[in-house]
Amino acid sequence: MGIAELSAQYWDLQMRFSPESATMYGDHRFDSEISNVAPETLKQVMKELRVIASQAEAIDATSLDRQDRITREMLIDAVESSETAIDELGLMLRIDPMIGVHSMLIAAPSRTVADQPEHAEMLLDRYRKVDELIDSHLAWHLQGVNEGRVAPTGNMERAVSQLDSYLASPVDSDPFLNISVPQWDGREAWTAAMTDVVTTSIRPALERYRDTVRSKILPHGRNQDRAGLSWVEGGADYYERLIKDFTTVALTADEIHEIGLEEIATSAEEFAKYGQSALGISDLPQLFNRLRTDPALRFDSTDELMEFNRSVISKAESLAPDWFGHLPEAPCEMAEIPASLAPNMPPAYYFPPPADQSRPGTYFLNTASPTTVHRFDMVATAVHEAVPGHHLQCAINAEAGDLPMFRRFGLVVAYSEGWGLYSERLADEMGLYPTDLDRIGMVSADAWRAARLVVDTGIHAKGWSRDQAIAYMTDNSPVKLDTVAIEVDRYIGYPGQALTYKIGQREFQRLRELSETRLGDRFDIKEFHDTVLTSGAVPLPMLAELVEEWIESVA
Repeated sequence: MGIAELSAQYWDLQMRFSPESATMYGDHRFDSEISNVAPETLKQVMKELRVIASQAEAIDATSLDRQDRITREMLIDAVESSETAIDELGLMLRIDPMIGVHSMLIAAPSRTVADQPEHAEMLLDRYRKVDELIDSHLAWHLQGVNEGRVAPTGNMERAVSQLDSYLASPVDSDPFLNISVPQWDGREAWTAAMTDVVTTSIRPALERYRDTVRSKILPHGRNQDRAGLSWVEGGADYYERLIKDFTTVALTADEIHEIGLEEIATSAEEFAKYGQSALGISDLPQLFNRLRTDPALRFDSTDELMEFNRSVISKAESLAPDWFGHLPEAPCEMAEIPASLAPNMPPAYYFPPPADQSRPGTYFLNTASPTTVHRFDMVATAVHEAVPGHHLQCAINAEAGDLPMFRRFGLVVAYSEGWGLYSERLADEMGLYPTDLDRIGMVSADAWRAARLVVDTGIHAKGWSRDQAIAYMTDNSPVKLDTVAIEVDRYIGYPGQALTYKIGQREFQRLRELSETRLGDRFDIKEFHDTVLTSGAVPLPMLAELVEEWIESVA
């Protein structure tokens, strides 16, 4: 079997295992199905993945062109990464406001398009099966209670709070009733049927999930002084695997911790520089206090917050042709994070367009409390999540029809988040920060990601408490205090993911500097960006190979 066939087989397996993802990517074959993480399901998935990997290993890499060699290596690596992704410890601990099953379920409608009546009808069948999804996750959580491997209390409390909010919301404004479906003669009947599904299937299942977590699991949660994986049986080994899978490079927790400390020292110098020029303050504690407390530095309303972000994206889009040779066709739209989730979610996130381009790329903005949002942070947030950040990267990948589907939509977090953070600095070169106050936002965002290296490894490898992590982030960045708490809980519940931003950004920066040095006057920024963006999301060592090949071809 050739590499193209193996790639298609791998993607098909992923879509069958996660039919909700298939729908979001525009693949409607499984719209009536719902995922589950029952042990027998996971065992079968891993069995099929190992067969694909062994067949890929049997192909002579020297007989393949560059892109097929990348595909072969990524298929082989996918098995190891999948084993970590569905590790039983991770499933036991995944009661979380960001990546918990309830959060993913409630967020799904805003990312779902049913472009044909039959697809809309199939979704009714999917959501009648929500019990299967919930039961499979509860089984792992309850097994964790029996084995003494339970999520921290704080993360579970945030998850319960989200569920309380969702279950108390009016049914007629339920997100599942706002799924994008076509206009047809049966639209009214479909809405009535989905309302029934919401009231008789989805809400009862989520109510049962909330009640079970609150009564049977939360009382056994880990104390916040022992928030990290180092306090859990098997957690240290699991964290090592997470580091490798998320960063794609061979770094230890101690090495990453030290990188974070070095980066924080660099940020401190920049804070002093821009703080003095923008506000006349170079003392960091005084600067951070001013940035956190001055009401003049915040937005006045949701409308103002949204309009500001639109203006940043519009300007970035107008400048992008000067910096990129290849730009996506899909537009970037904005939407608000669902209200029931927003209070416990990050400031923003992005979701890519599907293969069939039935919906645009979407920049989701947290508007739960707009008058507490720092104005100076917003340019960095918008360019990271939208343009030139995730939207360019993800939409270009989605439209790369010559690449296998798993490379167009696969998640290599160090690559994608590394590009997002690289984009924040690129935006300064593009002229997107109008003042030094906005550049303080850029430095703040950079310091925030540097602090993640220290805090994530501190929590999960060095035994830090939640309070210790919050104190470190508070002392080393001007991020809002309530956001710091949400972010630290995110690192606790999603170990390793926070490492990807800085590790990835450093590699993008290194490769650009290498290219500029080696090529001199022959360096073309458009060609460099096209080189790193048009092969899909790849592990960082592969990214380095691609850039090295490009340098050689130019030289």
